[in-house]
Amino acid sequence: MVKELTRKMKDSGVEWIGEIPEDWELVRISSVVKERSDKVSSIDYEPLSVTKQGVVPQLEGVAKSNNPNDRKKVIKGDFVINSRSDRKQSCGIAPVDGSVSLINIILKLKRILPEYTKYLLDNYGFAEEFYRWGTGIVDDLWSTNYEKMKRIIIPLPPQSQQKSRADFLDKKVSEIDNIISKTKKAIEEYKRYKQSLITETVTKGLDENVQMKDSGIEWIGEIPENWDIVKFKRLFRILNGKEIKNELNRNSENAIKVYGSGGVFKYTDDFLHNKTSILFGRKGTIGKPVIAEGKFWTVDTMYYTDIIHGNLKYIYYMLKAFPWEIITTQTALPSITSTDLLNKYMSVAPFKEQEQIASYLNKKTNQIDQIISTKEKLL
Repeated sequence: MVKELTRKMKDSGVEWIGEIPEDWELVRISSVVKERSDKVSSIDYEPLSVTKQGVVPQLEGVAKSNNPNDRKKVIKGDFVINSRSDRKQSCGIAPVDGSVSLINIILKLKRILPEYTKYLLDNYGFAEEFYRWGTGIVDDLWSTNYEKMKRIIIPLPPQSQQKSRADFLDKKVSEIDNIISKTKKAIEEYKRYKQSLITETVTKGLDENVQMKDSGIEWIGEIPENWDIVKFKRLFRILNGKEIKNELNRNSENAIKVYGSGGVFKYTDDFLHNKTSILFGRKGTIGKPVIAEGKFWTVDTMYYTDIIHGNLKYIYYMLKAFPWEIITTQTALPSITSTDLLNKYMSVAPFKEQEQIASYLNKKTNQIDQIISTKEKLL
């Protein structure tokens, strides 16, 4: 690649392209492709979908046209791209013969190799240029037809370089994909470790040498002998959220956060509670408690709590460890009731140990979160 880095370059004069090697051409797309617009039936030609992951077999549940003959023919090796801006970068080289919906543009390649085309036309720069040539269907939605597309200027290396460039990119993309896969796997492992650390610590404590006793609760197992087993209703009250009266812009002065089961999703001018509290979903997103400080509001899908006895952070970690599935309804929209939760038993440490456990978990989970955040920035 040293030779590649030291070769002479020239300005293409095309904004989305920038500089190109001196021996490369600048051509209109129409000089290297031909539009394929044959109409066929999905009965005779396998229905394909054009996605951000490329051209793939159409899933069974995908909505289909009432007219099976309203399809465009695709031949293996064609480049297919969705013409609509809301499907940006939905494109790719067809791996098999088939048919696609009429909204797609099919290109039969002439002077350009499929291996090179997939990188040249499936990237952010070309996508922006492609839709720049589009015309509006409605506000914020436009489409680019072939008559406009064929005028776009592209860089064209000699075919021998097209192959070597594609081979180089295949290798590099494979290496990057492998790194991404390993990074995602590591992130999931850290998340599992964080959860297991919380569960182990709030049910077993920090002293590895303490005498243990059976808790009588299957998912908890043994607990330190000086710990108690109590119902949640001895630790906190659960209060219901309700709908807000006025919605504000998040940047408004004195805007107060509104929580739903998925987290903050609105802002208002009033508060339901003005005290640090543990919140968790009543329906929708279940089993993801959060801590809200100061003034806040919760809607009907989010419970909030008033602590009666115990360290708030410790109780928060208890709820992080709790197996919510044992009280969650198996319905289309999962939900729980406050009564079911309040009547469940939990192991509880003496107050001083609660403070120690909360402090320990604050430190350890923050460290894990920092590692996860660092890895997520690599993706």
